[in-house]
Amino acid sequence: MFGGVLERHPGLKVCLSHGGGFLPYQAGRFRHGFEVRAEAKVNLLHGPQESMGRLFYDTILHDKRTLEFLISSAGPQHVLLGSDYPFDMGNLDCVARVEALDIPAKDRDLILGGYAGAVLGVSG
Repeated sequence: MFGGVLERHPGLKVCLSHGGGFLPYQAGRFRHGFEVRAEAKVNLLHGPQESMGRLFYDTILHDKRTLEFLISSAGPQHVLLGSDYPFDMGNLDCVARVEALDIPAKDRDLILGGYAGAVLGVSG
């Protein structure tokens, strides 16, 4: 994030597995660090929020509330369906887990393939 890679490569698309791990839950710390630490500005012209806004995340979180937090934080257009299949930790019911979320249907449709289809040039 603070290395400036996303700023130097504006066409790069990155999807972070397992809901982005630590990142979505420490976004405030990253913003604060950029505001108060000089070294955080060395490689970033803009704050980390701009770079974080370009990232994508998968849905493999195994917890409804955590996934809803990710969607509300990153936006549904930045969350893509994930399964971890065929591994033993996989979500074999990954579509059902997204359908069970307390989110608008249009957001659910984006996550279940609408956005991925648009990026890949595939219509549903």
